[in-house]
Parts: sequence; C-alpha cells; structure tokens
Amino acid sequence: MSTFNTKKIFSDVIYSMAGVFFLNATLQFFLYPALNNQLGSFEYGKILFYISLMTIFSNSFGVATDNVRLIMRNKAKFNHGDYNFTVCVFIVLTLLGLLPFVFRSFSIIQLLLFAILATVTLLRYYATVVYRLEINYKQY
Repeated sequence: MSTFNTKKIFSDVIYSMAGVFFLNATLQFFLYPALNNQLGSFEYGKILFYISLMTIFSNSFGVATDNVRLIMRNKAKFNHGDYNFTVCVFIVLTLLGLLPFVFRSFSIIQLLLFAILATVTLLRYYATVVYRLEINYKQY
C-alpha cells in the first residue's frame, strides 16, 4: 500500500515548475531579443524556423518515447537501457526528417552541429523519464 505524501508532491511540482519557468524566461526575455537585435529580423526568423523544425521532430519523438515508457512501467519491469534501440530509431527518423529542410541551407559543419543539437534535444526530452520514474526532481 502506497502512502500519499502531499508535501513531497508539492515540493516536486515547485522544483519542476521553477526549472521550466527559468529556462523559458531566460530564452524569451534575454536570449531571443538579443539574437533579434544582433542578427536582424530576417536571420532571427530563420533561427526560429530551424528551432521550430527541431521542436517538431526532437521534442515529439523524445516526449512520445518518454510517455510510452511511463505507461509501460506498470506493465513491464523497469530496466535502464531497455529503450535504447527505440531512441536510436527515433534519432535516425528525426535526422532524416530534418535533412530536407536544412540540406541546402547549411554547410557541412552546420549540418553536423544541427544534427548533434537535434540528437541531444531528443535525448534530453527522453531522459526526463528516468527522473519521473524515480521521482527525484531535485537531482534532475
């Protein structure tokens, strides 16, 4: 029988919300306006386009795998590494999905860096599942 610890739940929610708030506030109020001022509207618009593309692919696949893992924890034994193949498939699908949009716009170095960023973003969204399963927001 599990006990319901309201104080721990409230604490975890506050930590989670604070992390999301400070990340998004920093982006919206400091980084994005600075990029717009430094690069101009056209170049800033291109950056937002590429961020949006990456969000569509990386975040979607990362969060989808994360959510499936959360659902499956009640149906199967939890093992670290049991979703590695699935995550690798989604990384490949993400990179293949992004390639047509960035192939002619980026140099080889930019393509490589964008691929690394998209991969790390997908892994970041998927990695949150470990902390959700262990309910350790302070460590996260």
